[in-house]
Amino acid sequence: MSELTKKRVHWKEYNGEELVHDEDVDVLTSAGAVTFSDGEDLQYKYTQGQFVNPSMTGSLTNLSTTNKSSLVDAINEVKTDATSNESSIDSLTNRATTSENDIDSLEGR
Repeated sequence: MSELTKKRVHWKEYNGEELVHDEDVDVLTSAGAVTFSDGEDLQYKYTQGQFVNPSMTGSLTNLSTTNKSSLVDAINEVKTDATSNESSIDSLTNRATTSENDIDSLEGR
């Protein structure tokens, strides 16, 4: 099960070219909230490594506005997690390098 995330999004809804709704709203979303036509959700596809085939995603024009927002939010959540993990790896690498330098210093290198 996916973790729920609260996101603030800007919601615009049009009737043809006429703007009928325009406001900021809070949305609870998760990668499990986006369901594809094959019945699998975004979280499942992500964990199974299924984001390698572009045809799998289908056309965004076939999704409802709600599903488009959920999909965008879920993708942004995945990007945030990836960036956070990358920062953690960089931090660990820096610590390892610092520790290696400390050892070299103690050994008189």
